[in-house]
Amino acid sequence: MDLKIVHRLAQLMERHGLTEVELSEENSSVRLVRPRGGAATLAEASPVEAAASTTNDLEPEPETESHYVTSPMPGTFYVARSPEEAPFVGEGEVIKPGRVVGIVEAMKVMNEIKSEFGGTVVKVLVPNGSPVEFGQRLFEIQ
Repeated sequence: MDLKIVHRLAQLMERHGLTEVELSEENSSVRLVRPRGGAATLAEASPVEAAASTTNDLEPEPETESHYVTSPMPGTFYVARSPEEAPFVGEGEVIKPGRVVGIVEAMKVMNEIKSEFGGTVVKVLVPNGSPVEFGQRLFEIQ
């Protein structure tokens, strides 16, 4: 099985919020399992004997580099300083590196989350007021 297909499966898992996906072909199979709030990992794979066939859903997407702003700690994620205020950033907004994009509350301390990347906010990946884990993706930036 082609590693590009495995990579594409991991992207599909991320996009659709899947925690597990398995693909079997004639002489090979692969199973990807993502721990809660983490990146996809290869759980098991059999030897590659046949050329991998692709379906429309497995064709490569255009090369657009996405970066992710992740949570530096476990806590509760907020998109604004208070419920009355507007969110720090919105989808489609262009930001510069160092911009505050959210807050993670941990042990009654509000910790500002700054983007390390400049670009366009493609997606806010976590709803306001949701619990987050260390390293969990909060924003997709292109």
